[in-house]
Amino acid sequence: MEKKQFSGAVLTGGRSKRMGKDKASLVINGRSLLEMQLEKLRAAGIKDLMVCDAPGNGRNIPADARLVEDLLTDKGPLCAIASALSASGAECCVILSVDAAAVSAESVGKLIRTAEESSADIVILASPSGIQPLIGVYKKSLAEDALALVNSDRLAVRELFRDHPPVLLELPDDSPELLNCNTPEDLEKFTALAAERHQ
Repeated sequence: MEKKQFSGAVLTGGRSKRMGKDKASLVINGRSLLEMQLEKLRAAGIKDLMVCDAPGNGRNIPADARLVEDLLTDKGPLCAIASALSASGAECCVILSVDAAAVSAESVGKLIRTAEESSADIVILASPSGIQPLIGVYKKSLAEDALALVNSDRLAVRELFRDHPPVLLELPDDSPELLNCNTPEDLEKFTALAAERHQ
């Protein structure tokens, strides 16, 4: 069986209303959340790195990544996923939301290995209490379906799962990897968690 190829995309186009500042540029232990996510993709051996952002933001990104602007404005994460898949140079694309920076490189590797072993179009992180659709692997072939949903204003990522049921990689509910960095209080938790991991 031919080995699947993977690209990687970090989604940075959210408005960061609750944080009050751009989340991608927040710094923990000397590294921005964006750099933390890109490093996990690099550790997985991914060379085709994308930063998916809202049109016109003009974000500065590392030299080994490329900027992909959302195909439509203010259409949420499903549009960002569709944009990443459309621009992907590989059969599969690892999707990481920039504010899900507590997810470990080990879990990213497990997502990739699960996608390699599965015929499913989508593999995502989950817990007993819910799914994490912005931490996962999506096949490039889903780009057209995802964009069609966006164009019909069916903007929830879960809409894509109706015709493409995901394989779930489950973590326990109390896993710190499920923490999203949405508020200043969350940022404090992220900083403490990062300090623990480096001890």
